Amino acid sequence: RDSNEPGGPVFNWIDVSGGTRVDLGDDDVAWDIPLGFRFRYYGDTFSTIDVSSNGWMSFEGIDYWYPYYVPSAGDYYAGAIAPFARDLDPTEGEYVRYRTLGVAPHRQFVIEYNRIPDYYEGNPKTFEVILSEGTNTIRFQYLVAPNDPYGFGIESPDETMGMGNGGVGDLFIS
Repeated sequence: RDSNEPGGPVFNWIDVSGGTRVDLGDDDVAWDIPLGFRFRYYGDTFSTIDVSSNGWMSFEGIDYWYPYYVPSAGDYYAGAIAPFARDLDPTEGEYVRYRTLGVAPHRQFVIEYNRIPDYYEGNPKTFEVILSEGTNTIRFQYLVAPNDPYGFGIESPDETMGMGNGGVGDLFIS
């Protein structure tokens, strides 16, 4: 569900401008960013996450490029968490920052891509991913919404299940 649907989540942007900056170049990866808590994802528990400059992240290692299809088996994007997988360039944007907020067992890890331009469209995108301790939920929020992500969604680290657009526009579950 999205925030425009009855019963959908309430849009509640979390500003992390005071958080830790992630220095990412074009087509780059930041490895082992600490969550500040343990997060359960498809049966495994993680305390760090790898973040790509191209609008996605994973607990299982990451490729510098981006997944065209999420979910998708057989490529280098195992366990993708992809709010906007596209050719983004943080060096031309404002910032990518993260912050862990709250107290146990209700902390949230928030990573924000702020005004990051898209190579294909040029228009800067602002979005964030929120991982919540205890509930192990993942929320994508968009301050400046993307028009056409290639890979959008999540998939299991073993690439056997997930939910996303599969690169075709419509949401589906595999």
